[in-house]
Amino acid sequence: MENKSGKNAQNLKSENRGLLFRHIATRRRTSRTEMAHLSGLNKMTVSKITADFLAKRYILESTSTATRNNPIMLELSPDAPKIIGLLIRKTRVSVVLCNFNLDILAFESEDICECTAEQLLAVARRLVDRMMRFGAILGIGIGSIGPVDIHNGVILDPPNFWGIHDVPIVEYFRDLYHLPVYLNHHYNCEALAELYYGNGVKYHDFLFLGIQEGLGLGIVTNNQLLSDFTGYESEFGYLCVNFDDHTPREGVPSGFLGAYVSFENADRAQIENGVAILSFALAGVCNILNSQAIIVGDSQGMLSDEDLRRMEEKINGLTLAGKYRHIDVCRSYRGGDFETASCAINIIHRVFAGELLFNAEG
Repeated sequence: MENKSGKNAQNLKSENRGLLFRHIATRRRTSRTEMAHLSGLNKMTVSKITADFLAKRYILESTSTATRNNPIMLELSPDAPKIIGLLIRKTRVSVVLCNFNLDILAFESEDICECTAEQLLAVARRLVDRMMRFGAILGIGIGSIGPVDIHNGVILDPPNFWGIHDVPIVEYFRDLYHLPVYLNHHYNCEALAELYYGNGVKYHDFLFLGIQEGLGLGIVTNNQLLSDFTGYESEFGYLCVNFDDHTPREGVPSGFLGAYVSFENADRAQIENGVAILSFALAGVCNILNSQAIIVGDSQGMLSDEDLRRMEEKINGLTLAGKYRHIDVCRSYRGGDFETASCAINIIHRVFAGELLFNAEG
């Protein structure tokens, strides 16, 4: 009984540290008073934890000149541990070195084509090795095309992926570097990154829609990423539908949403048709989940602002609660290499939950 109480107290201590570290990392600059207000922790607890963070050089103090009282502000230290994010896509492997502000400190990528699982791992290792030289790496977060088994850390059998399947990528990198390594579907990674750092901050329930190399959804509900006990993450492109008056795309079985919608190398007519079909499917999902917003990840700019406006209008016209509340449709808050950076969220999320970095601290 005594050991159990000690364990619970340690867990609570770790969770409190993760919570305060999250406020500092995601807000970039904050005060002790603001953190006490946001976290619900008392000022003594906040002061004790921040003193520990300062001693370990996770954070720094600075003086604010924005207000008359010039409060002492807290921000991430350059000496805080770094995270590696690794992205596996059908035609490219990318890697970043990030801090807890999700700033990209270094970036590398290599194109791949018709490779084996062994060659894929060799490319990934070569890129990760280049990031390891920076030192003080806390862990490696991996985002991959799916389907993936997040519990066992395996890339299962992605369609049209050169026959690559059942890749135990988490075990491979854990054995190689002896660091924490976690895997998730890359659209789930982007959804979590939006929740902590991006346009998802202002919503409790939203969908992250990925439209590159197939359709995908990262689903956030009640401020939590939706994930099932099997570990096999969702594949929106394989939602069962039936559009009899449309010709399915080559390589995708008829009857699945992805057979009728693709924006890669699409002309204007194909894009408009895809937006119309996709809006119907998304309206159905919103009718089930009551999502507040849809955040579109489109780093290649395949959809115009007018396309998103028409999608928003169509979805709100189809949802049952459309008369009473509005579903926003907007872009991801960062483009470019944000998709790769978001893979680091697999580590960051566990730090914010108190499961890493603080879980062994006294």
